[in-house]
Amino acid sequence: MATFQARGSWGALTVDANTGRVLALFPGGEALTTIGDGGYDGIIRLDVSEWKSAHRRCVPENEDILDFGYWYRAGFESENGSVRYEPPAADWREEYAQHSRYYRCEDGTLYRPEDHAATR
Repeated sequence: MATFQARGSWGALTVDANTGRVLALFPGGEALTTIGDGGYDGIIRLDVSEWKSAHRRCVPENEDILDFGYWYRAGFESENGSVRYEPPAADWREEYAQHSRYYRCEDGTLYRPEDHAATR
């Protein structure tokens, strides 16, 4: 099974690269010290399909969690603990697209988001 890391201020997630299912949570970072503090512990799946579409079907490796939409269990935030969807941070993506980061695509080619920012 192929996996990748999604990281952010509250720690990191190990994710199944095909399904987006969260396999492991590593809390930490500047804003979170224990599971249950409201960090990433409610996230159950990242929207890998949307990410691949936005990045020309490239394979995620070690990515920022802001670049993904995700499903999370609302728990204490709602009466019934329903699953909700949080879309990717569009403003973060736009800012990040201005930097020179390359992604390796499934066909082996390199893709740089800034080359395609105007087409999104």
